[in-house]
Amino acid sequence: MIAELLLAVITCGSERRHVKDLTDAAAANVNLVPIDVVVGALTNLPPHCSHSNTAPRGVAEQEFKTFRVEGTVTLIRPQADHDVHIVLRDGEDTMVVESVNPLCAPGSRVFNRLKSVRKQLQRIRVGKKVSVIGVGFYDRFHNQIGMAPSCLELHPILSIQVK
Repeated sequence: MIAELLLAVITCGSERRHVKDLTDAAAANVNLVPIDVVVGALTNLPPHCSHSNTAPRGVAEQEFKTFRVEGTVTLIRPQADHDVHIVLRDGEDTMVVESVNPLCAPGSRVFNRLKSVRKQLQRIRVGKKVSVIGVGFYDRFHNQIGMAPSCLELHPILSIQVK
C-alpha cells in the first residue's frame, strides 16, 4: 500500500521506460550473465543515437546483453525521472550508467537487484573506482553529460561496487 501511494506522487520517466527497467515484453530475452569489457569497447561501438524515444528493446544487439565495466566515477546526479545518472571514466573514455528507482519498476524481472543497487549507491562517491554490472541501453542523444559516442549506457545498473 505504501509503495502504491509513493508511486502516485513520483513522476517516472516516459522515454523507453519499460526498456530501461526491464518491464518490456522483450525483457525475458535479456541475458543477465555479464560480459567483462572495458568502457572503450562500449563507447566505440557504432552509434545508435537517433531512434524514437518509444522504440522497443532491440535498437541494437547490445540491448539484450549485460556488461561489467570498471571506471572512475566523475559525476553522480539525480534525474527528474528519479533515476540516478552516473558518469564513469576509463582513460579518455566516458559513459553513462543509471540506477532505476525501484518504485518506477514494479514487476521488473530484476526488481530486487534494482532495490539493492539503491543501497549500494550510498557508498559511491565521485573519484571512486567502481565495478558496474548493467544492461545495455541505447539512449537518444540529448546532451547528456558523459554520454558515450555510441549512445550506449548501462541502464539499469544491476550492481555497483567500490573497487
